[in-house]
Amino acid sequence: MVHSIFGFQLTSRGDPLANPKSVRAWMANVPRNDPVSAVEAINSLLATAPARADGSVPRLHAILELDRIAAPLFELLRQQYRLASISDDVRQRILRGCDALAAGFSQAYAEYAKQIEATGQPARARELWHGVYARLFYYGNVLTRLGLFRYEQWIPGRWRALHQSYLAARARSLALEPYTLNPDSRPGEQSTPEQEYVQ
Repeated sequence: MVHSIFGFQLTSRGDPLANPKSVRAWMANVPRNDPVSAVEAINSLLATAPARADGSVPRLHAILELDRIAAPLFELLRQQYRLASISDDVRQRILRGCDALAAGFSQAYAEYAKQIEATGQPARARELWHGVYARLFYYGNVLTRLGLFRYEQWIPGRWRALHQSYLAARARSLALEPYTLNPDSRPGEQSTPEQEYVQ
C-alpha cells in the first residue's frame, strides 16, 4: 500500500515497491559491496513485481528507481565477468544474475507497456511512459546479447511483441522523447525509446 500525506511519500515495509522511498529503504539493507548478492536480492524482489503490479504511478516510479540503483551494480558485474582471475562457477553465477535482472526489469516494463497500450496514459504520468519504452527496449537489447552467450535465438513471438511495443510507442508520440535514469545527466547522455529499439 502506498502511504502519502500531503504529497510526501512514506515507506511501506510490507511492499518495497510501493514507491521510490520504500525502494531506497529496502536497498539500504542490501550489501552493495557484494554486487552479485545485491543483484540476486534485486532479482528476488523483481520476481514479485509483476504479480503485484497495480499500474500505479508510484509503483512505476519505484521500479524506475530500483532500475537506477541496479544499473551501476549491473555494470560492475559485466566488468567482473571479463576478469580472467574469476572461477567458472562465479562467472556462471554472474551470468545468471545479469540474465535474471534483465528479464525481471523487462517483464516489469512489459506489464506497464501493456497497460499503457490498453488504457492510455494519464497526463500526470506522461514523463514516465517514454521511460517505460526506453527501458523495455534497453533490456530487450541486453537479453538478446546475453542469449548469444548461450547460442540462443529469440522465437518470432518475442520479436513480434518487441516490434508491437515500438509501434505503440510511435503511435503515442513517445518514441522520440529522450529519457535517462540519471536525473543529473546531460542531454547527450540521454537516449530515446527509438534509439534503444534500434540498438
